[in-house]
Amino acid sequence: LQKIEDKQDLNIMVYGDSVAVGCNASGTKWGGNVNPHMPDAYNIVKQFLEKRMGVKVNLQNEAVGGWRVSDCINGYPSRFQDKEIDLLILRIGGNDGSTDKAGFVFGLQQLLDMFFEDFPNACVILQTPELPNQQSTWTLNLNQVEDWTYQATEDYAYRGQIAVVPVQSVTNWIEGRGKRTRDWLANNINHGNDFIIRLYAQMILTAMFGEEVIA
Repeated sequence: LQKIEDKQDLNIMVYGDSVAVGCNASGTKWGGNVNPHMPDAYNIVKQFLEKRMGVKVNLQNEAVGGWRVSDCINGYPSRFQDKEIDLLILRIGGNDGSTDKAGFVFGLQQLLDMFFEDFPNACVILQTPELPNQQSTWTLNLNQVEDWTYQATEDYAYRGQIAVVPVQSVTNWIEGRGKRTRDWLANNINHGNDFIIRLYAQMILTAMFGEEVIA
């Protein structure tokens, strides 16, 4: 935020699973490159920062479809080498339905430890996975991942460098108000469509600046 205030270039890295890659925004190859050709959430964030805040954003995406927290740990050395990072947007957990609580919490903490050792002045936004289609076999432990994310980050609160974006809670709220899962999933299992991808972007920006800036 200080770099944005000072109009300095900003280095943002996205890491995680297929949603972090950009699935299934309509303007990406994973969304078919069809109308209305909306970019993925992280490029929406980039556009907002450049147009509204007047800063140049270097957006690096090192996410890989299908990756779990264990894959993110194993891929860390090669994906983070020789990088400059001010903000890491970490979308993690969407493939960890079969991961147990201890494995997920320990894995996420291990990943954060590695990151802050290499980038002590950077910040992290953790984007939790949306609620998957409850009629699919994809769910397993996924509806607990957001709670596990909060538990994993409790010990880092003193740093003041981590924010959790609770996408799962919001999609639960949406369904609780009567919207059907198939209305906001692009693949009817676990990839949001343009509607929910705009929500990702709005929640990330709200975490950064508060509701007044986004309104």
